[in-house]
Amino acid sequence: MWAAFSLALICILCLQRWLRLRRWSHFEGFGSLSSLPIIGHSYKLNSTDFVETLEEFCRRFGRVFRLDIGVNPSVVLSDFDDINAAYNSEAFNGTHFHTIPFWKDVKGFNEVDRVFGVLTTEGAAWREQRRFMLMQLGEVGLKKADVLAVIIGEEVDKMIAALKLQKGVVNFSRFFLPVTNNIIWRLLTGKVTDVEDPEAKRLALLVGNAFAAMTPSNARHTAQANSNLIYRLSLLLGIPTVLDALNPIAETIADEINFYKGDANADNYIQRNLAEIDAAKPGQVHYGSRGTSHMKGTILDLFIAGTDTTATLMEWTLLYLAGRADLQEKLYEELKDKPSSVTLEDRAEAPWTVAFIEETLRMSPMGSGFAIPHMVTQDTFLRGHFYPKGTRTFPFLKLIHRCEKYFDEPNEFKPERFIDKETGKFRTNKHVMTFSVGKRRCPGEQLGRAEAFLFLASLVKNFTFHPPEDGAEISFDYKQGLVLYPKNAKLRVCHR
Repeated sequence: MWAAFSLALICILCLQRWLRLRRWSHFEGFGSLSSLPIIGHSYKLNSTDFVETLEEFCRRFGRVFRLDIGVNPSVVLSDFDDINAAYNSEAFNGTHFHTIPFWKDVKGFNEVDRVFGVLTTEGAAWREQRRFMLMQLGEVGLKKADVLAVIIGEEVDKMIAALKLQKGVVNFSRFFLPVTNNIIWRLLTGKVTDVEDPEAKRLALLVGNAFAAMTPSNARHTAQANSNLIYRLSLLLGIPTVLDALNPIAETIADEINFYKGDANADNYIQRNLAEIDAAKPGQVHYGSRGTSHMKGTILDLFIAGTDTTATLMEWTLLYLAGRADLQEKLYEELKDKPSSVTLEDRAEAPWTVAFIEETLRMSPMGSGFAIPHMVTQDTFLRGHFYPKGTRTFPFLKLIHRCEKYFDEPNEFKPERFIDKETGKFRTNKHVMTFSVGKRRCPGEQLGRAEAFLFLASLVKNFTFHPPEDGAEISFDYKQGLVLYPKNAKLRVCHR
């Protein structure tokens, strides 16, 4: 009897799900019948290389196709014009994070703002939080090139000094994460932290672990992220969840905030935000506990978006550098006559260094996976496709970054593609989309680019980088996480 009842219940749930998903049946790709409860079509992704699987799906289904990643109906976008049009449209600027149970637990939730913070909210609250965050981070350094250069430069100097103590082969896996964490921490708190500080190392490890756990092809993560029941059972049974990494980060942030009082003119983000909370009136986004929750959520967002990503970019940058001794010397030639401490103003006179970073953003596995997904907030027609409200869109970047229409010899590492032949200056290409596009473009882009330039310029001036063994080839194989990490980041380092 119970078996029959259970079977009937499963059938009813599957029928209910299928009826709801019929609105998405017009998309190319995988249909509603094969979209399983909780995990959707995630089981069709190769658990060891989802990028390769997505390339195959693009060849089969075209530039826009359905692939439900989790419980929400999902569509993959792999064409620049589709992504550019969608993400500059108000209808595509929703967020799906309110559907993920662990984000609600770690950051807090209400029906108006959804999940607190910048990355995880939408609408008027998102616009105000993003505006305030960028304005205040700008005041404490982000929009002041001289101040930002000092903040980053001091951390770079400590990194260079530590690297000079090492000889031979160095493992750069997670090497940059404590440095990027310290920079964010200083902007947030005004405190200078040593790279060897145990607490800084612990925080860096927690951030790295959180990224590693959130890969789209991780079946356990997908199930927990898309089913409140499975997530709650996992917590009850002691099964690891992303919350295990995120909660300690959130607790560290909350504990730190308790040491501060509001000051609108302070040299750090926390005191400026507390001053805004103190001045806010009932009904305003920053008022009371609502404002405090948004502040904590936004600080967590800054760690998630502004530390591991830049650290991983630098790992890939050094691998490409070690594989191209000719370019390594070219970068050194344009930097060697600069003062001992490179500044952000030097970017104008170091076009090859800037171009090298841009080509790494395009060519490396970091530019091959998904950008942050968006949620469609209303029924919308766009470029020949109907997107029902509730569609989650995933931009797949590799087919854009390796497209012959946008890049000559797209599978070759050629920084010169970003050098103007007439002026010799760096030139941008809008088809490099690693930081996404539109209104929800990565708010940490400016900081990430500043860090990458000062890191790379300082490293090239002080060291040369080579494969671990003479004659060995550099491996660009990757392992999966929320971003794609090098499998092997060991390089031989020589002092100049």
